[in-house]
Amino acid sequence: MLTSQYLDEFSKALASEVCMLLGEVGKSREERRALQHEIGYLLCMRSKYGPGGEFEPDWYGTSIDPPPPPEPPIAPEIPPARPGWRSVTQQTRKKKKETAPPPPGPNVPTITGMDPRTQVTRSWATWQRE
Repeated sequence: MLTSQYLDEFSKALASEVCMLLGEVGKSREERRALQHEIGYLLCMRSKYGPGGEFEPDWYGTSIDPPPPPEPPIAPEIPPARPGWRSVTQQTRKKKKETAPPPPGPNVPTITGMDPRTQVTRSWATWQRE
């Protein structure tokens, strides 16, 4: 009796293992079939689009492109034109001599510049060159 129970358990385990392996084999077979189908499709497309195929037949001949246009002749180097509005002569500026301010007295408090937020700036229209 003990051997028959052992054989029953072994056959059940073996049957489940065989069933799992058969499922894997079937899955592998389907993947192989799908890959073969895809390879066949790619080869078919290659034969259609390749030389001598449906979309590029041998009898079509080579396309004769028109010759490229001739390059334009190189123009001689032209000097820049003189200005037509007015001629401007450059004037040299004389530097002003800077005089050092006298040192402040010992009891005079030093005044710093105004707060930049409150400084009054002149408008652009009143700006003049010195």
